[in-house]
Amino acid sequence: MQQSETKYSLSAVARRMANIGILTVPTKSNKRSTIKWKDVNLHTINDSYWHNFEEKEVLGLALVAGKRSGGLECIDVDCKYDLEGNLMEMVLDTIMDASVDLYNKLVIARTPSGGYHIMYRTKIERRNMKLAQRLRTQEELDADPELKGVNQPLVLIETRGEGGYFLGWPSPGYSFTKGNYAEIMDITDQESELLMEICKSFDKVPKKVTIEEAEKNPNAEEYKVPKSIDKGNKYLVKPWDDYNQKGDVVSFMQEMGWKYVRHIPSPDDGRLVVYLKRPGSTDKDVSATYNHVPGKVYCFTSSTSLPLNKPLSPFEVFMYLKHNGIVKNAVLDLEAMGYGVRASNTSEVAPKDNIQKSNVERALERQMSMVKGDTLEIWWEVKVTEKKEVITKNIIVKQFKLCEWLAAKGLRSQKVGGNYEWLMLDGVIIDRVTKKDIGNFIIEFIKGLPEKFDYITRDELMETFFKGIDIYLSDLKLSTVPLFDNNLLMRDNQEESYIAFKNGVLVISKEGEKVVKYHKFYRYIYRDNIKDFEYDTPMESAMDSHPYSRFMYNVAGRDLNRYEQLLQMVGYCMSTYKDPSTPAAVVLCDSKVSDRSEGGTGKGLLVKGMSYIRTTMYEDGKIANKKNQSEFRFSRIEFNTELLHLSDVEKGFDFEAMFTLLTEGIPVNKKFKAEEFIPYDKSPKIIISTNYSIGGRGSSHDRRRIEFELADYYSAKKTPYLEFGHHFFDGWSPNQWNIFYGIMSRAIRLYLIKGIPQFSGINIELRKFRDETSSDFVSWFFSMFGTKDEIYIDGPKYVGKILFASLYNEYLSYAGLERHETRPQRFLRYMHSGISYVGLELEESSERKTSFDAYERYLIIKDTQNKERIKRMEESLKIK
Repeated sequence: MQQSETKYSLSAVARRMANIGILTVPTKSNKRSTIKWKDVNLHTINDSYWHNFEEKEVLGLALVAGKRSGGLECIDVDCKYDLEGNLMEMVLDTIMDASVDLYNKLVIARTPSGGYHIMYRTKIERRNMKLAQRLRTQEELDADPELKGVNQPLVLIETRGEGGYFLGWPSPGYSFTKGNYAEIMDITDQESELLMEICKSFDKVPKKVTIEEAEKNPNAEEYKVPKSIDKGNKYLVKPWDDYNQKGDVVSFMQEMGWKYVRHIPSPDDGRLVVYLKRPGSTDKDVSATYNHVPGKVYCFTSSTSLPLNKPLSPFEVFMYLKHNGIVKNAVLDLEAMGYGVRASNTSEVAPKDNIQKSNVERALERQMSMVKGDTLEIWWEVKVTEKKEVITKNIIVKQFKLCEWLAAKGLRSQKVGGNYEWLMLDGVIIDRVTKKDIGNFIIEFIKGLPEKFDYITRDELMETFFKGIDIYLSDLKLSTVPLFDNNLLMRDNQEESYIAFKNGVLVISKEGEKVVKYHKFYRYIYRDNIKDFEYDTPMESAMDSHPYSRFMYNVAGRDLNRYEQLLQMVGYCMSTYKDPSTPAAVVLCDSKVSDRSEGGTGKGLLVKGMSYIRTTMYEDGKIANKKNQSEFRFSRIEFNTELLHLSDVEKGFDFEAMFTLLTEGIPVNKKFKAEEFIPYDKSPKIIISTNYSIGGRGSSHDRRRIEFELADYYSAKKTPYLEFGHHFFDGWSPNQWNIFYGIMSRAIRLYLIKGIPQFSGINIELRKFRDETSSDFVSWFFSMFGTKDEIYIDGPKYVGKILFASLYNEYLSYAGLERHETRPQRFLRYMHSGISYVGLELEESSERKTSFDAYERYLIIKDTQNKERIKRMEESLKIK
């Protein structure tokens, strides 16, 4: 079938797949890729890549599994080997019985051969694995003479994971039975492991065990090994070791139907590497290698009984190919072939020259025989003593040496408040570790030691360490490792800003950006600050058309100047540098003037975008000023917190209470711990979002906040999801994420070039006026004196001295209020707010007509802008 006959353009489908984060490759009729795809990823492909799907030889499309497609994994259920005819039905029933939620997350497609692909995304990185197999029937064995009677299992269920790919829709014969590629979802680690266990439960081949497992379970009925393997009757020379030394595994594999392809010298040391092809029909040139991993066979096809992607000894190859993984049968067969020597077959248990030695000498020699290589004694000491011909060993952990050794491995201490924390250095990357992590680090080290050394065994050292683990890893002892110098941490400055990615550190400056590899970087970085993403600078045009750029353009009122200012403000938040001359909080509010709390304008999405760049802590703004919450309100802030978001603060928020936090630093009170103080230069920048306005006037307020009004573009009924057709962040492909990171880098660079923006307000002053007073007062005030625009052009409707009581009573009458509902002092505050908003001046005076009269209160309204207004009018007339 030619590509032109298919209903869909493979090139167009491949582009769509890339947009949802799935990498695809073009394939021929034999399912093989037409291109070299091992080094291809979504960040490196360009427009020319899509032309590969338009070649005449291309008949299908394959999905690349693994991290390059966002953790995509596929379970391939091969129904053509299903003897009962209900394998897929049983698999799905078992999944649904175990977890309906898991079943609902899966996407399923039918393959041309009648099998099925079950697709999902997982964070667990696995290579291709065989999960379930069955042995061939006698008829199947008779039908394939190349098997030579050896029952090589047939694969029923296997995975396609990291390093693999699988054919899919719209390749000929593929169709969806549940969902589609756009609906492939992430599953949890627990759900991923559950899927593996469910699929493995359909395995019909007897369990394959290693020699070590067989030695530990010699009485297991199915895998019973010869008594000679039992400790009571050991071999002098074990058959499997003998075969590994003397056996010709390549000749054996050829006898079992494998085909010799070629051999070439290894570039490392000149050893010959042999390439082999599996029995039966296959399009692949090579199915396994011998000696690529020295002395081992490495199989990379799932169509044989050999384990996949695992170095195998000659004995393991012999055991799997000839005896289906049963150790007992393989060992007996090797013995019959003359491999190995039983202890009962020799009378020379000990060398003749040792017979006359004393018991003490023989005991010491037995102890000495346990030593392998040089004496280790890294942070322990072994004392061997003899009493009445009994050898006693005493293992002593040298605690100071242990701490020195840990320091040499990269362990550092850090004092936060009154408590110690522990760090492990790996190059310039830092991991925060607990004492449990340190203990596990030591345990893994012990596990990697030789079986026997220093007259002791590995298990004996492990037991000694376990007995004293609390003492060895006490705070007092671990505090002797060197202190970490926090001045060496990666932190932004006036000239540069940094974002850490998997492939290096993105360095942003006024001149541009570049990615610096970690081995060339000169500052330390916490591993949990490194984004699990490989960044590549996107095109400017791609950033301009990205949904997040368009979203910011919309909330900036679709005004290019305000959009650039918004980018500067976002860049200010993203830069962790704290300029002592500008200790300001960012305030996000709505521009819509309303008596109700509107919301839904995009404030949350703006801050969420920043949280993907900098570590952000959210604080409920509704309780931010409540006294009963104040003591522990910032208890979740850590020393690596870079942004503090006070979300949805209420009307009347006391901004002055933030002054000390903005200029000095943040005290952090955690329950049952001493107070910690994060100084100004290391404290997080503060973002305040509100559906109201933040009160307070004057220079002390103005210089401590950067206020940005979000345009009245989005609302509860008009959301970014409805406009763009997908949720931000969760629904993005790797390419969209890459462009997003580029947008945030551009914002930081703009801030480094231009500094903090000076926003021109939309309705913020009017909102403050309304929030500080009431809608009735605003209406009355405008009717009495004129609106801000009217006063600017024509002047106020009234200026001069007016009796306070008269003005006060006029307002009460207009609003239909009683005196107790708005007291005179509140009315006076309202007047000051209104006069300030429209740009007039207000003075108060008390006068009496005669010395016998009581004092009366007056308000004097002054028009300070009258001269400027006359000047503007004269200039306007001159122009005419």
